[in-house]
Amino acid sequence: MYYAAEAALLEQGRTYDTHKGLISGFGQHLVQEGPFAPDLGRDLAWASQKRDMGDYDARPVPGEEAEEVAERAETFVAAIREHLANDG
Repeated sequence: MYYAAEAALLEQGRTYDTHKGLISGFGQHLVQEGPFAPDLGRDLAWASQKRDMGDYDARPVPGEEAEEVAERAETFVAAIREHLANDG
């Protein structure tokens, strides 16, 4: 999801040095200003929280949540891919 969001932002000439900055930039420039729906911004932030939990909290993400992250990621990447194909 991170790299898909990065590609969409890069299309606008925007780059970020951190995950947090990229998520914020995605929300500001691609959700608030369009063309993406707010649920995609929320999904990106939510998936990042799950990533942080697994990477930094030394707690595994429960299987059901991991499956949900994967499902949301598929939807997210498909939306970015469609946007880039049509507008990029």
